[in-house]
Amino acid sequence: MPGTENLTRDYVFMKKSSIKTYRDIIFDQSITAAGMGCMAAMDAEKYLEMDHG
Repeated sequence: MPGTENLTRDYVFMKKSSIKTYRDIIFDQSITAAGMGCMAAMDAEKYLEMDHG
């Protein structure tokens, strides 16, 4: 097939690996952001429950 000389098995694996790594980075960032948001909500709840008198 013309134009497929660069599609060796190693090249395809490398491309898939880099896409997976990129997706993992995005996934990790979203999990971290969700955790940080949860921590902020818990801190806000503690602050609101404090006696400020």
